[in-house]
Amino acid sequence: MKAYSKTEGDFLATHYVVVMFLLVLGSAFVFMTYKDGGPYGLLRIDSRTAVGTVVQFEILPRSKSLSYRFVDADGIGREGNRRFDPDLPVDLKEGDSVAVHYFPLMPGIAEPEPLIRYLRTSFIIMLMGGIGALCAALYSVFIILRWSRRRSEARHY
Repeated sequence: MKAYSKTEGDFLATHYVVVMFLLVLGSAFVFMTYKDGGPYGLLRIDSRTAVGTVVQFEILPRSKSLSYRFVDADGIGREGNRRFDPDLPVDLKEGDSVAVHYFPLMPGIAEPEPLIRYLRTSFIIMLMGGIGALCAALYSVFIILRWSRRRSEARHY
């Protein structure tokens, strides 16, 4: 049997606290960016393109708002609304044609062409946060198992 020092227990406890912080941080990144990153991920998997019409385009004090209509491949009329950062160089007028990409299994998930490239950053942050949270969760299981083994061996020593 191996004798464990208090330093190793402190080391494991410190690792556990840091890993839990990283788990919470990664999860926060996922939840903050899911609204924009999720649709982008689905549209990267599979998307169809339809020609839509801009119904309304407003420049608000802290954002821009775009409302559009399009007809999907099944001939069903769809509508979408999108608010986005006022700093994005998107300038449309009511009645303009706009390409709309939509997910064929759920046509309600649709994004206008001018906005898709700006969703990529949210998708990357969401993906990295998810990978970080998953790695932190797996490592926390390893730490808990090592900690419990240490305690059971210390009990029998």
